[in-house]
Amino acid sequence: MPTLHQLFATVCVSILFVGCQPNAERSTSEQAGVATEEVDVPVGEESGQPQLHTDGSNLWLSWIEPAGQDEHRLRYASFDGETWSDPGTVASGPEWFVNWADVPSVRSLPDGRKAAHFLVSNGPNIFAYDVRIAQTNAQEEWQEAITPHDDGTQTEHGFVSMLPWQDDLMAVWLDGREMVLDPDDEHDHGTGAMTLRAGLLDSEGDVLESFLLDDHVCECCPTAGVETGGGLLFAYRDRTEDNIRNISLVRFDEEGWTEPYTLHDDGWHLDGCPVNGPALAANGDRVVASWFTAAHGEPRVYAAFSEDAGRTFGDPIIIDEHQPNGQVGTAFLEDGSAVISWHGRHEDEDALLVKRLVDSEATSDPVVVHAPMPAVRTGIPRIARLGDHLYAAWVERGDEDNRSKVRMARVPRQALK
Repeated sequence: MPTLHQLFATVCVSILFVGCQPNAERSTSEQAGVATEEVDVPVGEESGQPQLHTDGSNLWLSWIEPAGQDEHRLRYASFDGETWSDPGTVASGPEWFVNWADVPSVRSLPDGRKAAHFLVSNGPNIFAYDVRIAQTNAQEEWQEAITPHDDGTQTEHGFVSMLPWQDDLMAVWLDGREMVLDPDDEHDHGTGAMTLRAGLLDSEGDVLESFLLDDHVCECCPTAGVETGGGLLFAYRDRTEDNIRNISLVRFDEEGWTEPYTLHDDGWHLDGCPVNGPALAANGDRVVASWFTAAHGEPRVYAAFSEDAGRTFGDPIIIDEHQPNGQVGTAFLEDGSAVISWHGRHEDEDALLVKRLVDSEATSDPVVVHAPMPAVRTGIPRIARLGDHLYAAWVERGDEDNRSKVRMARVPRQALK
């Protein structure tokens, strides 16, 4: 499995400096004065790259684990708050592109189908890889994965967000077909413009339409997407010719795609990708966005609300200005308040933190979900809400063998003041 040093450090700027399984056993621990309940997860050895998705009834966890020598497999399971389903496998194979930042996903669709994406290398350069998207059929079997882009270039394609659109599937990804990689340097990230593209896929996996959404974006920051009452909304880190890296948005509805527009003009000038993407959550037309910036040398986590399906946003709310690392997550709770998660600092150590927002105002001090938190490069923490609880997933490494393993905790609603 390539390391982050191999994949990103040379080109990107680091951030500042079984039937049903038995009931999930939970152990309660006190972390910085807040009780969090650890949830056992049905993952294998050396698991990593977690993603969380909720469909309202179940929480879906996906992850990657080894599948033999030089092979990996994408696994997933659903959780109803008490019991895990049997883990399933989307696909497995050699030559997968596996790293902490560009992470596969599995999600349920409204008609009962499931969709998944993973990444497969397509050339000698470590940044040359393709997106693969698979869907289940009426028999709940995974169909053969397809590639939603047809450029055939040995360049980067990844950081995918997928959302249902009517009976179809909309996928958005970063696409490096306009970039040029040095053929004599397998670690060269390339020169030229990274683009943001999309594809609309039917249930058979055929690409019905392809779209160029933005012709110059940040090279390796995750994207985010949500369904709103007004269509689909996607967020990503943009990039101007003089390397201003604000968060931008595009919307899709019956009229098609909008032009990109800026969420907030942070004015962050950076001559390299921070590998730090935005997060979105929606409750009808109400949307909350969160993001990291280090404009003017001041690292901050922000959030902002929209009441019109993401067309406009209110003023940014400062979530953390005490040297946070970013890697944000966002969710709405049952009562309509929002929760922002991020990798920050607590009492001189890294921690996974969450803060509740009510009526666009941040509540009191952040809640510590887990501390000490592994280094940012271990993986991006995820959050999702199921019922009246918040769930968080992250990657730990063993003290003795340094092997990775996905872990999960439940944050009781009463802890989110």
